[in-house]
Amino acid sequence: MKKDRALSIILLLFCLIMYMETFNFAEKTKMQVAGPAVYPRIVIGIIAFLALIVLIQSFFAKTKNSEAFNWKNFKEKYSKVIILFILFGIYVYLLSVLGFILSTLLYMFISQALLMGFKQRKPIIINVCVTSVATFLVYFVFTDFLGIWLP
Repeated sequence: MKKDRALSIILLLFCLIMYMETFNFAEKTKMQVAGPAVYPRIVIGIIAFLALIVLIQSFFAKTKNSEAFNWKNFKEKYSKVIILFILFGIYVYLLSVLGFILSTLLYMFISQALLMGFKQRKPIIINVCVTSVATFLVYFVFTDFLGIWLP
């Protein structure tokens, strides 16, 4: 568990540096509800909290026998994760081509379909509902509430 301990310490140091950088952000204007540093500070706080949990667990976890690396096992375990990273890269490219709403609808629908599957009707309905509501909710919050233009 030394690797977990080292990773969590590195993450905590990274979070400290990033948190200090948020003090260089512009102050909030009279039109803004919150300043531009609020959201990054929340995300940094969540990451630091989770890294702290991993650090604490690393002292109490039992060590396992390490197994030799096997490509076949790696592909079986992490194929969906690799596909999601590729899909995310395509999503980032399509943002400038198709715009936020259409590319987000496509990305969320395909990624949830990959994770939930299409073997039954219920996951498809849930996928369409979650994709639609989440996309338009994020678009509304950013454009109307925060005043940030999305592509």
